[in-house]
Amino acid sequence: MGRMNYTVESSFIKSAAYSEEKQCLRLEIRDYFYYYYGITKNRCARFRNATSRGAYFCTHIKGQFTCVKRKIRRAKK
Repeated sequence: MGRMNYTVESSFIKSAAYSEEKQCLRLEIRDYFYYYYGITKNRCARFRNATSRGAYFCTHIKGQFTCVKRKIRRAKK
C-alpha cells in the first residue's frame, strides 16, 4: 500500500500523510515536514479520528517516536 494523504482540519498541522509500509506519519507544521517513524496503522487512525489532532499529536506522538525534520523547499515566485 502506498502513502495515504488526508485533509487535516487543524490550525497547527497543515497536512498529514501516512505510509503503512514504512509506518511513517508525515506532518506539515509551519515550514517543515516532520517524519515520525514507528507509527502503527491503529495509532494513525486514532490521530485521524481525534477531536483535536494538534492535541493528540502533542500528547501521544511528539517526543515519543523517532522524528526527522526537513525544511520544505517551496518554488520561488
